[in-house]
Amino acid sequence: MPSSSHLSTILLITWGSACVELHWRTPEERPVCDWDYMIFAVVWPAGFCVARNNSDCRVPQHVQYWTIHGLWPQGVMYCCKCWPIFHSDLQGIEDQLNQFWPNLKKQSSFNFWKEEWIKHGVCAGCVEGMNSPVRFFQVTLKLRTQLDIDRAMADAGIKPSCNQPYQHIELSAALVPMVGDVFWIQCVTDDKGREVLVQLKIPVFQNLTLGCYNALSCHDNENQYPLHPCPTDSTIFYFPINHTNPAQPCD
Repeated sequence: MPSSSHLSTILLITWGSACVELHWRTPEERPVCDWDYMIFAVVWPAGFCVARNNSDCRVPQHVQYWTIHGLWPQGVMYCCKCWPIFHSDLQGIEDQLNQFWPNLKKQSSFNFWKEEWIKHGVCAGCVEGMNSPVRFFQVTLKLRTQLDIDRAMADAGIKPSCNQPYQHIELSAALVPMVGDVFWIQCVTDDKGREVLVQLKIPVFQNLTLGCYNALSCHDNENQYPLHPCPTDSTIFYFPINHTNPAQPCD
């Protein structure tokens, strides 16, 4: 006769499977994704801390480059509450996550990654290559390696500076060879009225190729206040990272 713990394990697995199947079942009862594309978002830590404008922002000493914000299936969030993530799931890739997907707020790194999995990663689990926490995070890390925004900027002669702003067209021209011609650059207006570069959002198909099905209908549908599209008619600052005073890197 099975032990009570064994029966509990069987019930938990069965319940979890049923929950996933219910969410992703079509009228034809085939598992599919309820979304067409994802947004791969990377942030420039200096701009991110300017946007937060408070003391809870921190940039780890080793971070001198663009970092991952997330990989977000579009139009869906919190797809299934029954797919938990545990710290042990990420132990094999934790060093890479700390390097390229660090927490820039004063909370535990695992809690940050857990939030990303629960809110977005579970929704990506309908794709075979992302159908577990570790696979989802591995795929996102791979995208960060392939889309080296630091190299794209450096190759175009665009360097962080407190004094030298850039035009939107200069930033776009630097990014096109790396990410294609569909992407969104987001800024924040600082307390001195300067437009500061914060985030880059890139559309990605389910098969991880860049783009979306219709460039006219593919759009950035989530402007996270206080972020907004970087203006095309004014200069944009690409502030350097300041580990000592991250929220005011140039003051």
